[in-house]
Amino acid sequence: MKEVNYVFGALEEPDVGALMRIGTQQQLRVSDQLLTEGTHHDAIYLVLDGELSVSVKGRNTAIAYVGKGEIVGEMSLLESQPASATLCAITPVTVLRIPRDALEENLAADPGFSMRFYRALGMLLSHRLRATLDPEKVTQDASDAGLVVHRAHPLNAETSVPALLGGVVMPNGRFYIRNHFQIPNLNAAHYRLAVGGLVTRKLSLSLRDLMQMPSQTFFATLECAGNGRTEFDPPIPGEQWAFGAVSTAEWTGVPLKAILDRAGIESSAREVLFRGADRGTVEGSSGTIPFERSLRLDEAGESGAILAYVMNGEPLPIHHGFPRCGSSCQVGTRSRRSSGSPTSN
Repeated sequence: MKEVNYVFGALEEPDVGALMRIGTQQQLRVSDQLLTEGTHHDAIYLVLDGELSVSVKGRNTAIAYVGKGEIVGEMSLLESQPASATLCAITPVTVLRIPRDALEENLAADPGFSMRFYRALGMLLSHRLRATLDPEKVTQDASDAGLVVHRAHPLNAETSVPALLGGVVMPNGRFYIRNHFQIPNLNAAHYRLAVGGLVTRKLSLSLRDLMQMPSQTFFATLECAGNGRTEFDPPIPGEQWAFGAVSTAEWTGVPLKAILDRAGIESSAREVLFRGADRGTVEGSSGTIPFERSLRLDEAGESGAILAYVMNGEPLPIHHGFPRCGSSCQVGTRSRRSSGSPTSN
């Protein structure tokens, strides 16, 4: 759910009208800063279009991204502290700027509006707290579990060789972790799997919907295509894995074919494209892009692929994606994490 819905959904029509009257649209060009870490600001902002990166001092990569429908600067209503991060436009951005003094004047003049607004703000902050994923904690947990951490941002860690020799099924905490972008903050209650493209029926399935469908369970080994890259001759760029980017687990989930059958694949479709919830920037791109992988339509039906939501008898950990698309015969680079929207093409 977009953050603006938490606020507008709890307000009455005159309240929304008041926000629109006192707000003004502001345009940002690429590289313009909306907020600067360590400086005070005097407004809250509704992002109407575009994307911004969120960065903090001491990190050489963005820690998050803010896009259409999200709200920033709202903490200035609760405390007079400077901004804790820098927000920089990575595409052209349009925001609705609502001056804090004008907003506070309207809230003071209408106790009902004030009650509804701060209740909505509380709901928004509660949602953020529940959805927060602390990268440092996830990295520390990986290290504590015995994984060999290569990078923390995004988190990439391999299973130790002694753990690989210890048995067939790898416990969740010791299963290798591969990310191209930051781990997305996913909320199970609001998660939706969208199925579109060349289908006769577009689908929007909740995690509960998926769990109520017939499931399948099997053991499968995932291996990153670059496993053993440290031994490649000549050396090649990429995550410098030793031999631990491989693990086996028991997976339970919905057969991919069942979902595609429910959507009704058109005869002209040739591939199924999986678009992940994880996003980031890559050299040569404008703005953020999602991580994507595809399967030929015949592979999707014959491989036995599932959308997994259980790993070794436990809910799929967030750093392993949920749900994950995988099959019993795929290399790890084709196992799509944090599925957001399969599309037939």
